[in-house]
Amino acid sequence: MTMNLKNRMLVQIGGAVALALGLSLGFVSWKARDIARELALNWARVTAESGRAETRRVLEDGMTTARTVALGLEGMLAAGNPAGREAQLAMLRETLRSSPSIFGVWCMFEPGAYDGRDAEYAGKGGHDSEGSFAPYFTRSKDGINLELTSYAETSGEPYYQLPLKSGSEALVDPYVEPTAGILKNVLMSSACVPVRKAGKVVGVAGVDLVLSALAEHIGAIRPYGTGYAYLVAANGVYVAHPDASRLSKPASEHGLNDEVLAAAREGRRLELFGPSDNGGFDAFTIFLPIKIGEAPQAWSLALVIPMQAVMADVVRLTWISVGIAATVLLALLIMVGFIARLIAKPIHEVSAGLAAGAEEVSSASGHLASTSQTLAQGSTEQAELVQGANAALGAIVDGAKVAAAAA
Repeated sequence: MTMNLKNRMLVQIGGAVALALGLSLGFVSWKARDIARELALNWARVTAESGRAETRRVLEDGMTTARTVALGLEGMLAAGNPAGREAQLAMLRETLRSSPSIFGVWCMFEPGAYDGRDAEYAGKGGHDSEGSFAPYFTRSKDGINLELTSYAETSGEPYYQLPLKSGSEALVDPYVEPTAGILKNVLMSSACVPVRKAGKVVGVAGVDLVLSALAEHIGAIRPYGTGYAYLVAANGVYVAHPDASRLSKPASEHGLNDEVLAAAREGRRLELFGPSDNGGFDAFTIFLPIKIGEAPQAWSLALVIPMQAVMADVVRLTWISVGIAATVLLALLIMVGFIARLIAKPIHEVSAGLAAGAEEVSSASGHLASTSQTLAQGSTEQAELVQGANAALGAIVDGAKVAAAAA
């Protein structure tokens, strides 16, 4: 009986505790999963914001330099250009020398719009055969060079036409430059600012940015080891990506749908769950718009977070919780077993005493029944003797009656 009671207590109490622990563990694991997931996603958002800030800083530095050049040119034009074109060339050269992160500095004006003296400078340094003022300073292994540019050949390019017609700053979509100093087939972009004279746009000042350093910086962003970041320009081409073969290629060829490209083009923030564009693993991808100055063009920085890595912490926490719950349950069962044994022992003693008393009562009842049977048998025999005596007495009386009648 002791074992039965003890086992029943273990089963009932242990089962109730196991159920309670299981429900608690399930709830805690579910909440922990949500909390850990949200913390990881918030960390990803912060990391993405940090990457966006650094990317914006690089591009903004270029736009700031272009803006400075444009303001200097406008100041000279407003003053009647007293220092002449030579002073402007010196200013552009010094700007490039003091800006090591920039590949080239340039400006270009509409024919005759700078100072009306194009014919005087025709064919001279920094001028084409028509004398247009379009100097372009670049870096090379020998230092800083002034390249000969032609208004007729280059004035139709986006870096000139966009700010000239819109009157706004522009961040030109990335393009591959076949030769850039000592570099070959390098991915570049241009930050361009319109130059005004008496309120009218008469030219453009700009700087050329080599994007390889920016791509390396973005490529170094590796959340959770297997995550990565990439940069998409407003025209939907890759500016930076872990797969270098994708640079300057359309992102639509690698799984980016119209929703993502539209968000990048329009400068909208976007968060998506789904397969990554590189490897196809389950990922959380954040797209953050990057806009520079007054330029309407927006680029988009994407941060790809592998969900398997995010949930690894949750799985680890769940197993730790299971281990703790199992330890608690085992300790509780041992305690319940000990208590059940203490409770069952006196109950067993009482039960044994009751059983012994019942046995004695049963024995006494048997003895009483035997005595009663003996008494009953004696009474029967006595009754038979009495009955015999009565019969004999009746015979004597009958004999006496006969004797009396005879007398």
